[in-house]
Amino acid sequence: MHESPQLFASAFPHVTKGFTLLELIVVISIMVIIVSLCIPAATSIQKSFQLTAGAQMVGNQLGLARQVAITRNHSVEIRFYQFGDSEVPGEQVTVPGSGQYRAFQAFEIQETGSANAMGKMQRLPVSIVMDSGVTLSSLISGFVPMTGGTLGVSLPRVQTQYNAVSFRFLPDGSTNLAKTERWFLTLHNMNDGNALALPPKNFATLQVNPSNGHIKSYRP
Repeated sequence: MHESPQLFASAFPHVTKGFTLLELIVVISIMVIIVSLCIPAATSIQKSFQLTAGAQMVGNQLGLARQVAITRNHSVEIRFYQFGDSEVPGEQVTVPGSGQYRAFQAFEIQETGSANAMGKMQRLPVSIVMDSGVTLSSLISGFVPMTGGTLGVSLPRVQTQYNAVSFRFLPDGSTNLAKTERWFLTLHNMNDGNALALPPKNFATLQVNPSNGHIKSYRP
């Protein structure tokens, strides 16, 4: 025997069929607030992750370059590249000086003096750059940049429209850097600016010992 809907409703007078419009508005408002609070935190985490990844990329390349120099008894040159990114406001691919130092590459120096690339150019994560100022990056500011045309090496997307500074690891593991100076390189978010007088809130610094080539990293 089936009971009628009227009898069921009278037996359970407090049963509702769904949310009211006011309840839905309250729930949606709470969700909007939660999302708005989570977005900045997620963005900060992403930037920190990219910075960590960039520092590891550079550190790994420096360590590999030193090891290859010792193993093969050849000097290995590390080049840091500056070039413009057409997707970044104010930068032009045809004007390397308008861009940032955002990539690097290692070259094995042969007995003839020729430089053979050990691998492809490595570009930092899109939001990460190497500061070019004397305060944060003596490994860049301490040298006069060479042009891509002079070096004769074509890079993806920019060909020879770039500037580069470099130093070398020697066969004994040391470097060709002045032994009386401190040599370091600082990475940070592109939006922090460039040639900063003080480190930004989030940064990574790699220091190279000129006498033995050992590398240390620092994070705040």
